[in-house]
Amino acid sequence: MTLFALVFLSRWPFIFHGYGSDADAWRVVLAGKSILATGKYSVSRFPGYPIHEFGCALMANAGPLIVNGVTAALSAVGAVFFALSMRELGYKHHIVGALALAFVPVVYINSTSNMDYVWALALILGSLHSVLVGRAISAGILLGLAIGCRITSGAMALPLALLLIDQQKKVRSMQQVIKLCVPAFIIATLAFVPAYLVYGLAFLTFHQLHYPPMTHVIQAFTVGTWGEIGLGAIVLGTLAQTVWRRAQRARTAQDDGSSRAAVAAWLAAVLLYGLAFLRLPTTPGYLIPMVPFVILLLNRAFESRVFVAFCACLVISPFVGLDWPGLSKGQLLLDHDKRRQDMEVLDTLLAMERWTEEQVLIVAGAWAPKLRASGAAVPKKSVNGAFLLNDYGRVRAVFALGQDKLEDYLARGYRVYYLPGVRAQILAEYRYDLMESGAVPLLQE
Repeated sequence: MTLFALVFLSRWPFIFHGYGSDADAWRVVLAGKSILATGKYSVSRFPGYPIHEFGCALMANAGPLIVNGVTAALSAVGAVFFALSMRELGYKHHIVGALALAFVPVVYINSTSNMDYVWALALILGSLHSVLVGRAISAGILLGLAIGCRITSGAMALPLALLLIDQQKKVRSMQQVIKLCVPAFIIATLAFVPAYLVYGLAFLTFHQLHYPPMTHVIQAFTVGTWGEIGLGAIVLGTLAQTVWRRAQRARTAQDDGSSRAAVAAWLAAVLLYGLAFLRLPTTPGYLIPMVPFVILLLNRAFESRVFVAFCACLVISPFVGLDWPGLSKGQLLLDHDKRRQDMEVLDTLLAMERWTEEQVLIVAGAWAPKLRASGAAVPKKSVNGAFLLNDYGRVRAVFALGQDKLEDYLARGYRVYYLPGVRAQILAEYRYDLMESGAVPLLQE
């Protein structure tokens, strides 16, 4: 209970400003509001995240504090399950390891917003604990719910099955694997039935983005996930353990539970999610499912004191970054600043009617779902593909537009603005420069 309270309360100061810096967090709110209003499933983005989307439908009108608070509570549940799993494996630093997981920057940030990563992670860790205590059916149910949150959670079926395999009792092992996989398959299938009924097999798609530069991929794997302090702790801990060979010969009791099957399971989880990320490396959040298994591997590899020091560095990592030659704000604080600034932008747009008499078009890009979910947009009103920001029709917004459409709006006397970050998006997707074509920035980039 203390661990749950500590993790949850650590999130509390960061859940107030909107639904998150990622536009997808706002898209889920829009989908939830649509489900609540129509009674019909609406996907936030393909392939669909139905458990999360239906959950948000139940909270559609509750506001960010409640919606983000549920995610924060689930992050605390996940930390408790992880601590129980580490204790079941015989690891004496299970509380320290669970706190380290909760404070890994990519986990911390996504546990203060309305993203589905932590929902799925909590269910995966619950499934892991159920496997370790011999409750295969419960593990399958939790895994099925995790798949309903994020379809990629299905990759955990292999590591969990490896844990259930006992070479001395092969028949019983197969029975346990079946008890895991059948409930998981049934629940996951049922979760995606609404998506199939609305979209057919087309729901099994995703938006294919341009593959990012390799520097972005490396950054996401390293600093983007662990933070500068956390990454440094991994590197220095590995070096310290390599030099400190005596610790490897005097293994402590915390390693007794790490059978070959367990190590194979941890490695399989890291490998599967690492490869999946390389397939579409758009955000470090995709790597969240592998984080607890990296910690489990390091717990086994590091001598006791090295592991505790590593975990202490992870707890610091969200708050403190490195900016040569000194220290800087960590990723959590930077994300918090961005969310506050985003809300100021939305307030500016909401007030636009009071300070402009012009016909205005806003090129919103990733801001579009934030505008809609914040209540800035007039529901179900659009003109030529642009949605209205008010009943008067003077201010409109569009996700994106080609150069010919931009020129058409300018020719009709519209003042065209673009929001921060949108110029680069349009340049990448439509191959023209908004500023050079006559649009102006609404706010400084």
